[in-house]
Amino acid sequence: MNSLLLSFRTAACSKPSACCMRQWCVVWGGLWRRLQLCLCCLWCMALPVAAQQDACLDSLFAFAQRAGDKQQHISASIYLRHRMHTQRRGQVVRYLPHMFPLEKGKNDYLSEATLKVDVHPNGRTDCRIEAYYSSNPHFSVRRFEQSDGWVFLLYGPHLFHPHLLNPLHPRNRRFYYYNYAYAAPMQGYEVLRYHIVPRFSNSQLVRGEIDLDRHTGQVRNFSFTYRYNLQSVTVTGRPGSRGLEALLPQQARVMSKFRLMGNKVDEVYEMQAQLSDMPADTLVTSPSARPAHSLDLTSRYSVVVDTSGMRYGLAPFDSLRPFPLRAAEATIYSRADSLRQEFASRYVPKQRTQQRSFEQTQGRKYEVLLNSFHIPLGSHRESYLRLPPVFTPSMVQWSGSKGLSLQTRIRMNYHFAAHDATLSFVPRVGYSFKQKQVHWSLPLALTFWPSTDASLEVRAAGGAHVYNSRQAREVAKLLEQHTHYDSLLQVLRSFNLAYYRDNSVEGDFNLSPAPGLRLKVGGRYHRRVLMNAPRWEGEQSLQRVLESVGPRLEIAYTPRQYYCLQGKRRVPLYSHFPTFTLAYERGYNLKHGSNHYERVEGDIYYHLRLYALRSLYFCFGGGTYTHCGLNTFLDYDFFRFNNMPSDWTDELTGSFQLLDSRWYNESRYYARATSSYESPMLLFARVPRLSRFVTIERLYLNLLSVRSLGLYSEIGYGIGTPLLDLGFFTSVAPGHRLDFGFRCIFKLFDD
Repeated sequence: MNSLLLSFRTAACSKPSACCMRQWCVVWGGLWRRLQLCLCCLWCMALPVAAQQDACLDSLFAFAQRAGDKQQHISASIYLRHRMHTQRRGQVVRYLPHMFPLEKGKNDYLSEATLKVDVHPNGRTDCRIEAYYSSNPHFSVRRFEQSDGWVFLLYGPHLFHPHLLNPLHPRNRRFYYYNYAYAAPMQGYEVLRYHIVPRFSNSQLVRGEIDLDRHTGQVRNFSFTYRYNLQSVTVTGRPGSRGLEALLPQQARVMSKFRLMGNKVDEVYEMQAQLSDMPADTLVTSPSARPAHSLDLTSRYSVVVDTSGMRYGLAPFDSLRPFPLRAAEATIYSRADSLRQEFASRYVPKQRTQQRSFEQTQGRKYEVLLNSFHIPLGSHRESYLRLPPVFTPSMVQWSGSKGLSLQTRIRMNYHFAAHDATLSFVPRVGYSFKQKQVHWSLPLALTFWPSTDASLEVRAAGGAHVYNSRQAREVAKLLEQHTHYDSLLQVLRSFNLAYYRDNSVEGDFNLSPAPGLRLKVGGRYHRRVLMNAPRWEGEQSLQRVLESVGPRLEIAYTPRQYYCLQGKRRVPLYSHFPTFTLAYERGYNLKHGSNHYERVEGDIYYHLRLYALRSLYFCFGGGTYTHCGLNTFLDYDFFRFNNMPSDWTDELTGSFQLLDSRWYNESRYYARATSSYESPMLLFARVPRLSRFVTIERLYLNLLSVRSLGLYSEIGYGIGTPLLDLGFFTSVAPGHRLDFGFRCIFKLFDD
């Protein structure tokens, strides 16, 4: 810059008429040299400060890493106070997923609890609830059995929930900016205030402020804000000062706000904890007390809650509260009895109700329409009957290729405590408008012998439309003359297939003699009835009824399958290896029809869990009919047109969305590969406004090879929200044919 300025001055002064310019250049050169000197001084002064700030951040993550490596016993006595204000307008909020019932109008509630929590070195958490009381009639002590927010490690990889990435953990440093604000003296030490800002907008990331000890890097105060399940949550707190007290907050305050269509829910949690560095006795007898197998992770994945000695009521808290009730909180308790009486009067038996208001009558209609009904069957929690609502959006699915479909189900469980066995019955029924098919399934399962997870299953199902191999061979002769996907589909559509309606009964005995190993032995009976026969006449006429029966064997093995115990039952957790499955089925004719067959199928499934709630799914499979008769039905188990998915969470993974249903029964063999990648922060989840609703994003890649189709592929992108799942797909077929479509699955009001 100096050389450029010098050349400019020389050129300007060479002209006799440039005296004014010469004088201006001299002045500007002096000012520029002074400005350079000031900038250099400021830079030299800022370097030590910036280096000191970076060193303080490094000490923070070093302290967090040391704290995370400590495997010591932590014992804490925790006092919780929960205040909630609700305002309900309309009926919609009553049917949101995971929303507790809201009373009409404006209401205030108060709850208190004292807990004794032990976090053991092996990861087991024991919780003893010493006292509990709530003025909310819909709350009970069972809330603590599923909640993990009452204890969290300040320097762990996650905050409160697994989907929140903790900015204090070294592994999450790349997701945040740490902006220095100012320094301030405290009692005996000096702290640096940092503003934490996410690098992009996402529901997994938090923003807030922390105060760091300049010398040790320990967090002295913290405040975090995030969104969770349509709520805005702010957490403030202060950890202990030394030892294990620095790992957990001694004081914390959690404030959440929910707003939707005039409905409001404001909550405030206040917590105080007294921590002890001394090991405490085991509070609850846990399955992890006995020697565990190397694959047994019960001690790490179990939270044992003990309520046997719990005291209920207000009287115990007079001596347990670390700080007194406020005037407004005392008023809430004074109205607790009247609130309970008001709640009981709203649900009096019908014969005692003389007159009902119009709003109550309409509310009952909406409740029957959109609510599911949970009916207990005995005293055990696992014994219940759940009836579905008359209609909810979660029953509806739509896609461009498969059209509109409806489905619903009933759940019934009964637990035999004396024999530690469970009987489950989950009938389902659905209707596809485009295929004009009614699908039904009646699965009945009896689970017993918990140590080996043995079970007997009987399943009756019907409604699927299939065509036999005799027609498939005729179609194959016509398809041999075509190579492009358009012409192949045209042949299928113009052939006018004669479909059979398939009704079946399946019976299986399941056994898991070792972790990761599962054996299934059973049989299959199929009765297929011809629906129409427009072109098969005379000597080529099709038999109206075809029946077959035969055995089926299946073995599945997952190496190094980790599990946890629930009682004596093994619950699979994860494995670093894929699951290998091999199935063999043989069918014999009943009466006449020549529909005997022999089929072999294999499947390799792998779910790779990555950090920050990212996952990879891979599935490779294939199957073939090694022997088939004249009228055999090419109907596979692992490759089929699934009209009624068994699981209603992400039904897009592992299936073809744009593939015509006729291809599932055309070939004597198939080979497929399906994969998906899901992440909470892929594309749209980074957009500020969309990130509030987009909770997960997925990429799909599916490949298929059958006899006449050649190589077929589908590429897709999907998003998941609290209300629905969307998937957009494009298919690449032989002849470079491109096709586009999407599928929508509603989750609103799902039971």
